[in-house]
Amino acid sequence: MNTPFCPTRHAQKSQDITLSDATLLSDRKLVKMYVGGNEKCFEILLQRHKADVFSFIIKMVKNRTIAEDIFQETFFKVVWCLKGGHYNEKDKFLSWVICISHNMVIDYFRKNSKTRMISTIKNHEGENEDIFNVIDIK
Repeated sequence: MNTPFCPTRHAQKSQDITLSDATLLSDRKLVKMYVGGNEKCFEILLQRHKADVFSFIIKMVKNRTIAEDIFQETFFKVVWCLKGGHYNEKDKFLSWVICISHNMVIDYFRKNSKTRMISTIKNHEGENEDIFNVIDIK
């Protein structure tokens, strides 16, 4: 007797499921399988949520290049946390990733507000001049 396909039951029996089968699984199950060593599951999670995460980041930073960098850093941190066992399964995966990306955006703004560079300054004649030409260090 041939039983109908059940992705959850199939996933529990084998870590070697197809990509199309895995897309039917919940985020929670995909996370569990990824932590257990199935790298395909993270790929599915990334594909499933990348548009939402990127949209959130770009709305905050309003710069595509910066958003791409923060997006990449966010998912590096997600991988690090998942592999390190720092994911609380009570949280929804997407909410957790958005929270991480929000913190990464805050870190970006915090870091860049401290490293604002001033290379020119108005001299006594009101003209822009290199700051090191204006400051007399003795």
